[in-house]
Amino acid sequence: MGTAGYKARRFHKRYYAEDNSHNSYPRHLGSWIAREIPSNRDDYTQWLSAQRREMAEREAELDRYLAVKHAAHRPGDGEEEGEEEEGGRSAEGFMAWGQSVWVAPLNNIEIEWVYIIDLDREVFSVNNGAHFKLDRIPHIDWVGSLVNGKMGDMISLLFEGEDMVGLVVEEAELNSWGSSKSFDGQGFNREVVKPKDISSIPWRRRHGPILRQFVFRAWAKSLTPSLAATLLQWTPADLPFREIAFAALCLAAGGKHMSVLPDTHLWNSEVYGNISDPEAAPPKNHEFVGFLGGGAHLQGKPTGTAPQDTFYWFDGVFVVLVAQLLRPNAMDEGISFVQKYYHDSHTNDSIDAVLISIEHVVLIHISASRKTQHTPILPLFTIPTHLSMSVKDRYAHWYLSSLSRTIQQYQQEAAEPERPIYAVGSFVDFETRDLSLGDPVLYRARTRSLAVDGDPASTFYALVHLFESAARRHLRPTRPRAREGRLPNEMYAQILTHVTDSDTRNACLDVSRTFRELCQEQYLLHEKLLFTPSEACKVMKHKSTRLPDFVEIVPTGVKLWMEDLAPEWFNMVELDRGSAARVSFVSVGKREKRKRWRRWDTAVALWAVFVGSERDRRSLLPYVKFGFLGIEGLGEGNCYY
Repeated sequence: MGTAGYKARRFHKRYYAEDNSHNSYPRHLGSWIAREIPSNRDDYTQWLSAQRREMAEREAELDRYLAVKHAAHRPGDGEEEGEEEEGGRSAEGFMAWGQSVWVAPLNNIEIEWVYIIDLDREVFSVNNGAHFKLDRIPHIDWVGSLVNGKMGDMISLLFEGEDMVGLVVEEAELNSWGSSKSFDGQGFNREVVKPKDISSIPWRRRHGPILRQFVFRAWAKSLTPSLAATLLQWTPADLPFREIAFAALCLAAGGKHMSVLPDTHLWNSEVYGNISDPEAAPPKNHEFVGFLGGGAHLQGKPTGTAPQDTFYWFDGVFVVLVAQLLRPNAMDEGISFVQKYYHDSHTNDSIDAVLISIEHVVLIHISASRKTQHTPILPLFTIPTHLSMSVKDRYAHWYLSSLSRTIQQYQQEAAEPERPIYAVGSFVDFETRDLSLGDPVLYRARTRSLAVDGDPASTFYALVHLFESAARRHLRPTRPRAREGRLPNEMYAQILTHVTDSDTRNACLDVSRTFRELCQEQYLLHEKLLFTPSEACKVMKHKSTRLPDFVEIVPTGVKLWMEDLAPEWFNMVELDRGSAARVSFVSVGKREKRKRWRRWDTAVALWAVFVGSERDRRSLLPYVKFGFLGIEGLGEGNCYY
């Protein structure tokens, strides 16, 4: 049979995957993998040591490959003819298709089954959701216990014994900046405030933040399934945590921290790439770019785009990386740490800060009078449940017990009582008829109990406000528009339309508040693309809503209903052609998403997105490309940008 799957091993938090093209069902590939695990304790210990030694060699091989020689280097390039790639096989040989080695391989419509042997924590996982103690696999009927849960995730009904309890969430020190419990916060007054949203941004300056929010939403949608499987396994000091958090902040801050290029200027593998001008003969000005969170870097340069620390200053905002803001007291500890930092370093000043755990953020402002204003916990990424949690931490006990009884009844009535029942979760829906016992999804219930309101779009706009407030605080105050400079401001606005160099335009943002406003009204996305104020943005309002009940994890990603109040069109000027048009934004995700473009035009121009500002350290947002469709040409297949 042609059922594809992955066998993966996790070592030092990185996943090394091997694909299997057929017979990947638990009774076949899964059982074959399980038979490799010795049942005798002494043999198991020797086997585990041998596995770790083998993976240490692979890790060294991968690290050599990720240290790239020069910006124009590509896999297979040698210094001389016949020289093999240093490090042997490429990193792609270790990876599940389209994923970083830091992310757990995912099951989807093409890869139905994923089996992971976690050599760090001695855990065996099926489809990232059913977890077993590795040394118990030879002694239990793990195949017969598999079933789909209410959220579409794989779970095991062996939840009563010691085979599954407390396996996955690591107990390491979560926050490397340590505890601030010794700081009592004396002299600081705390106040919870409501975050600002898109309606607080003047309509003539909304199109820039909205376009960046579109990019963020497309990226977040492609990333969410990976976060659901892997996020709780990272600490803030880990590379992917730092990189993803920094990328989200770059998109919110905008300016020099986010850039786009035609995808024809980019060559990339699944790990790294380089940028060059294809119109040059031969192509020149190569710049190295890493695959966000992949770990590739130029030799002699740090790994990744983000700062190496877990707290730092970024564009005038103090950033603190926090593990799991929903943990008890996590928000209070983070706010106390910011207050202590202020007390030690910024007395008689005011600062803006953000606590970010990737999934959630808390925005903070401390004034010179030591008044601390902060938002409640706000959602940045929508993760309906965390697959890396034990099943007893994901679902209520009454739900699991009821589900188990129903499955047993089903097996007794079925013609084949020994047939595995992992696929019957789609019709076991009796629990939804009576919610008197509470929400069966514990993570969703816990989120509500902590009053986590809002949605990622509103949170993104709140971050935009935070960075804008920090930037404006350090700029020259706005004077009456007629007296801002020696020329009328209307003339400065006309002059800025001819400033198409990104570096110069970003420098203009820091001249004064008025210059900043003029640049934001004429938003330069790229040296060829200028966006002017759109009437469609004028009436836009974004209503903050709770996470709806019917979010579910499905094999192709996350299915989520969300009220979309975005504008239908933007005013775009193509600077190289001198033409203007009303356009709509359309994003392209992973491989399966490209099919819809073929309905319109095979020659559509796509743009790639990069974060960071330091040359040869910028990162490519993976599987996020976008284009613009002319409104008048929609459906005709002839109006693309």
